[in-house]
Amino acid sequence: PITNQQYQRFVFATQHPAPGHWLDGQPLAGTEQFPVTYVSWNDARAFGAWAGVRLPSEAEWEKAARWPNDERRFPWGDDDPNLYLISFPEARLLNYSNIVGETLPVGQHPEGASPYGVHNMAGNVMEWVADWYGPDYYATSPASDPSGPLSGEQRVARGGHFLATREVVNVTVR
Repeated sequence: PITNQQYQRFVFATQHPAPGHWLDGQPLAGTEQFPVTYVSWNDARAFGAWAGVRLPSEAEWEKAARWPNDERRFPWGDDDPNLYLISFPEARLLNYSNIVGETLPVGQHPEGASPYGVHNMAGNVMEWVADWYGPDYYATSPASDPSGPLSGEQRVARGGHFLATREVVNVTVR
């Protein structure tokens, strides 16, 4: 996820509108390393263009979340995150199920990283991907490098969020 600090540099450099909950175009003090929230798909795409990167396709996101074992349910494997809900210090894999009641800084749960070492692919905040949403796309998509539907009414977000249940932070939920 992009931090508030990274997004703030983009806002200052481009005069792009800041998220509505920021004060005077700036994130709240102390949240610089937290993930930016309340950005639209177009906002995320504009940030990527400014930063010289792009949103991943849905297939790329899923590969980063669970490759080489495409059967894993979570980025770290199949360990059920509910095993770690005893108390916040024990929630070492992700921020979900309203454990903390808000987002946490990016990279807070290194044990929950994907096989590629990508952090926060489950919980904390949902992440935009480039694709349009097609409810039955996986049933009809090519087996190799699917590019998503050509059009649609909604874009895809992946990864769950800090209020999400175990079922929503599963890497297959879209």
